[in-house]
Amino acid sequence: MSRGRVLLAFLGILAAALVVGTSLTAAVSLSGGFERAADRADLPDLIVRFDEQSREDVAERLDALPNLETARYRTEISRVRLGYGSGDGHSHAGAIHIVEPGRRGYAIVDGRDVRGERDVVVEQGVANEWGLSVGDPLVVGERQSVRTIVGISVSPDNVAFPLAKVPRVYITADGVPPQFRPLPVNVALAWLRDTSQEDVTLTQARAVSFGLRDLRFVTRAGVQVLIGQAAGIVIALLVAFSLVAVATSGIMLGASARSEVARRLPSIGVRRAVGFSRRRVTADAARGGAVVAAPAAALGLLVGWLAMRGPTERLLESLNEIGPGWAIALWHFGAWLAIVALVAAASAWPTWRATSGPIAELLRGGEMATTRRRRRIPKPVEGSGPSPEVGRGLTPPHFWGWARLKMPAGL
Repeated sequence: MSRGRVLLAFLGILAAALVVGTSLTAAVSLSGGFERAADRADLPDLIVRFDEQSREDVAERLDALPNLETARYRTEISRVRLGYGSGDGHSHAGAIHIVEPGRRGYAIVDGRDVRGERDVVVEQGVANEWGLSVGDPLVVGERQSVRTIVGISVSPDNVAFPLAKVPRVYITADGVPPQFRPLPVNVALAWLRDTSQEDVTLTQARAVSFGLRDLRFVTRAGVQVLIGQAAGIVIALLVAFSLVAVATSGIMLGASARSEVARRLPSIGVRRAVGFSRRRVTADAARGGAVVAAPAAALGLLVGWLAMRGPTERLLESLNEIGPGWAIALWHFGAWLAIVALVAAASAWPTWRATSGPIAELLRGGEMATTRRRRRIPKPVEGSGPSPEVGRGLTPPHFWGWARLKMPAGL
């Protein structure tokens, strides 16, 4: 194959792999983002919100649920002033979650969880939007209480700030003045023993929660549906776009390989004439296509991953989800194998068809497809006239030539 044809095939494979790499990176990252974040954060199966009640009253109600494994309680205080930076940046729409020890329903992605009274954990969206990091000070409340950021968290029960209008931070009850203790609670997190009985448990929870005002239930499955709808549409579009790109590339590569084989028919015939088997010639063609496709596909997938890595990570952070990490390399390796196999098959199939004909026809540069066999004409019996079968098997000029040979002399 000439250098120009090799370069053209290389660029075509590179372009197709680039499309596959970008689409695959986005699709794989978005497809399991919620599940990864929920598993890492140990997201509860049921989140219950209500007006402030004593912890003992709410615990007595929830502990009556037969399917309950663990319950934790929080106090959420809204419309809190949060100051950051040099003092100029602040928000009066903040929310403080005062958490208990044990399971907390969020994942720490940087630093550690809250322990002391001066510790505070901020959500990843808040940290990104305000330019905060572990070790920075954060002013909490109107009394200008300065706390130290000890961790960055991901809470997959909602989208991140600023898509969510409320910036959330987490502290412990140790930082609450003694005169305000014990704190009433207005959020309950429940983990179930058997998640398949979630509907039954939810019905029971509504019954035992009678008397609680402003009662709202949010399930883990409900959060996944709400957050995953937009991601599902994006994934479907990306997968369809990738399939169209791969199919188009396969058709173009097949047409190019066919024309290349048609041009090289005499050389293929020479190889067959000197003793190369049909399988050997086809395998060499497939190997040549794979040699061109392997580096082109690897480069295209790498560039596609690098191009989409940053945007997908920012999108996942805005949804409070977690990326696949290095597991995405397995998907790209599978895509690389598929592209190389497709190119090898597109290069081998025309050669396999071309070598099915006679060697002499290949040496003459004949057609790739095997020509249709001619119909054999039965020989007439001596002394007999033309039979109907013979008449049907001969064209008019051949028929009259045969008839003159059989006519008696003098006619």
